[in-house]
Amino acid sequence: CINLVQVKLPEGISVINDYTFARCEMLTEIVLPNNLEYVGHNAFVLSNLKDVTFNKKLGSFAESAFYDNLEVIRCTQQQAKQLHNFAKKEI
Repeated sequence: CINLVQVKLPEGISVINDYTFARCEMLTEIVLPNNLEYVGHNAFVLSNLKDVTFNKKLGSFAESAFYDNLEVIRCTQQQAKQLHNFAKKEI
């Protein structure tokens, strides 16, 4: 995924597995599907993803899913509480 900059996942995707977009250093934008329910460990580690919007259905994500790369997160209050436990910056 060396040159991957943007990703729009299809609506049928409900899980992003561990390390799926790890080391995609050019990745800056992703559109998550409405059916997404879980994001795995280090799914976006060492990517350049800075901005993400979670859908309301996203129930859980691994602590390290967005490790050390997000600056802007749009999410529900419940998701924010989960993120707050391991966020690098205050949400």
